[in-house]
Amino acid sequence: MRPRALIVASGTAVLLYALAGGAFAAEQCRDDSGKFIKCPVPAAAAPTKCRDIQTKKFAKCGTPGTEPVPSAAAATTGKCRDIQTKKFATCGTPGTEPVPKAS
Repeated sequence: MRPRALIVASGTAVLLYALAGGAFAAEQCRDDSGKFIKCPVPAAAAPTKCRDIQTKKFAKCGTPGTEPVPSAAAATTGKCRDIQTKKFATCGTPGTEPVPKAS
C-alpha cells in the first residue's frame, strides 16, 4: 500500500473512532458525584392531534374545548361491554368495561 493511501485510511479510522466514542459517551448518564447511573426515561410527547369536544373536528391543541384524538390502538385492544346492559360496546366510551377473559 502506498504511504499516502495509508495515511488517508488511518486518518479516516481515527475520525470514525472519535465519532463513535462521542456517541457512546452521550448514552451514559452520571449523577452529581460522577457515578454512572441509569439514564432517566424521557417524558411522553404531547398528543400531536386534537379535536373539538362538541363537533369532533380537528382543532389546535391547547385551546379551550379540545381533547386529544384517541389512538386507534387503544380502541382495538380487546372487547368491551356496557356496564349496565352487559352488551358489547365501543371500548373507551363512558360506562364500558373490558370483557373478562374466560378461564
